[in-house]
Amino acid sequence: MCNLFASGKGIRAGILRIKPTLQLDTGYESNVYLTYESGSPGDFFVSPFVELKIVLPFLTHSFSFGVNYSYINYFHEKKQSGSSYNFFGDLDMNFIGGLSFDIAEKYSYTEEPILGNYEVVSSRLPHNTNTLSPSIIYKIPSGAITSRFNFQWILDSFPTQPDYDRTMYKFNLGTVYRFLPKTGLYFDLNIINVGKKNNGGISSTKYGGEIGLKGLITPRLSATAGFGWKYGEYSDGSLENEPVIRLSLEERFSQIMKMSLSYLRMTNDSFISDFYVLNMVKLSLWRALTATIATDITLKWWLVDYSPSTQKDNNYNAKVSINYSPAVATWLSGTFSYVFSKRDSNVEAFRYTDHKIFLGVKLSW
Repeated sequence: MCNLFASGKGIRAGILRIKPTLQLDTGYESNVYLTYESGSPGDFFVSPFVELKIVLPFLTHSFSFGVNYSYINYFHEKKQSGSSYNFFGDLDMNFIGGLSFDIAEKYSYTEEPILGNYEVVSSRLPHNTNTLSPSIIYKIPSGAITSRFNFQWILDSFPTQPDYDRTMYKFNLGTVYRFLPKTGLYFDLNIINVGKKNNGGISSTKYGGEIGLKGLITPRLSATAGFGWKYGEYSDGSLENEPVIRLSLEERFSQIMKMSLSYLRMTNDSFISDFYVLNMVKLSLWRALTATIATDITLKWWLVDYSPSTQKDNNYNAKVSINYSPAVATWLSGTFSYVFSKRDSNVEAFRYTDHKIFLGVKLSW
């Protein structure tokens, strides 16, 4: 016999927990190909999403696996329509004494959207990603110190554009020391090795570290402040030698209102250059209007500075949503959203302005 839990907990079938999700979004986008050209087409779209996840708990451990599939269909601009799907699994083992082991595997297929040059390009770009991620976590019995070692192997492949293929290895060691129940000091070390076929087969090795504080300043105000550095060497002779800064504040004014402000400076690997420096500011406001209706406003600005390329992109994004969650049907939710996106670049082909409005309905158990 199957038993329905509250939203997010799944349907119980014996010892199994089955977690299905169904979602449907539909709306209109003003600049389907995100191109700078005047007269770029807009179009209506519909996008279904379906996911099935199965969880098998045993003793203090659990094993989960699942699959999801999504498709976006534009009514007139058919070549911008595309699908994606994911297969994923996770084994989580928790032992007496605070030792845990986790291994996750995910295979993804995505048809990357056409960006610019829509009159020349005939279809989306197929992209396969395989990610294997084992982790070891140890928490001392008092809970004051938690350490985690994580390794990731990531393989990106593009069947129709093999020059973009790359392999990435990531090693991360992190420790959190909680000197107060809800406040702690964190420390991270990481090593990243990337092998790429494009740009002449450039490979790189990067080393990074970060230290910071996160926790409660007052009962309603939480904060994070972190500083680090990232150093990388590239086979073409380029160097990555950049600071990492992470700052955030979140104020919970009441049970019906909260606001957050964050700043992030970091570097990341790039498909069109060796790497880029990201500077991002984000402001979010959430407020409940009634017991079942809430509004969510998010404003973002981020600067992407490519190196050794001279390209610089200023990005702007604003999203306003009204969300509906009926108390008598926690498995049902709906949203109505407007999204404004704009990119200013010193490379004309990368500039665009886009408006999107959509309605979404989600069923999740």
